[in-house]
Amino acid sequence: GDGDVAGKFSCLANVGVDGSGIEMPLRAVELAVSDRVADGTNAGFLRDDALLAVVILTDEDDCSHSTSPIKHTVPLFGSVPECMPNGLDEISHFVTTLNDIKGGPEKWAAAVIAGPAGGTRCESGFGTASPANRLQSFVDTVGDNAILSSICEGDLSKGLADAVNTFDVACRAFVK
Repeated sequence: GDGDVAGKFSCLANVGVDGSGIEMPLRAVELAVSDRVADGTNAGFLRDDALLAVVILTDEDDCSHSTSPIKHTVPLFGSVPECMPNGLDEISHFVTTLNDIKGGPEKWAAAVIAGPAGGTRCESGFGTASPANRLQSFVDTVGDNAILSSICEGDLSKGLADAVNTFDVACRAFVK
């Protein structure tokens, strides 16, 4: 295969950072594999004979909520809202949804490139990244079929190599 995975992914993923400050990557994954498959938008996206590989690239933590109004605060410096735990969907909900849709935890894997978990923001060539505590919890809940790499390294090469390795190991263990 082509060795320039990072370059190609960077080109495809370069969509900017000026969207909503309330980012919901786990909810987006859920919608992509449930509602959007059911309504035909993503027809053929899920296959029984293929491992589902989920990639999340973000500079903020997950603020996914489906039923309650989101509550957030604006930090003293900066304009990016911070998630408050009130009203957020449980991490286990997303893991269970993916397990149910794919038919088991061995049939999907996830790679997250985000800010490191903990209480400190980080800086890189991509800007400022917030701690990804919920995304780390997602990775921890998934287990061996998931990895979180830091966006703060300023280069996606290591994170993408970690993702490819995680997907390769999961694919080799994939039960059809």
